[in-house]
Amino acid sequence: MKRLVDLPEINVALFAFLLNLVWEFGQVPLYRDLPSQGHWASIKLCTRATLGDAVIAVVALPMVPVLRVGLAPVLQWVIAPPLVVWFVKRQLAGTRQKEVTHAPHR
Repeated sequence: MKRLVDLPEINVALFAFLLNLVWEFGQVPLYRDLPSQGHWASIKLCTRATLGDAVIAVVALPMVPVLRVGLAPVLQWVIAPPLVVWFVKRQLAGTRQKEVTHAPHR
């Protein structure tokens, strides 16, 4: 019977969590308000971010055979660009609408 620690996914999650936790805490000084927050609030924020990093690392394990890369980067580049375009179109449409409604009458 295989032990839990023999599964690659468990090892990836564990080491990704540990290394990313150090990384997240290392970034604390880079955030304007985070150093002034309470100790417990900073720990909770960094831990949540680290859990997300660990999940991303495990999801990246499945490979896309044709591309020989992880599934997460492929999904990122399939999902993110259309969302970026949608947000930019929405933003620009809102900006143009404001210009039209605030334009002086001649």
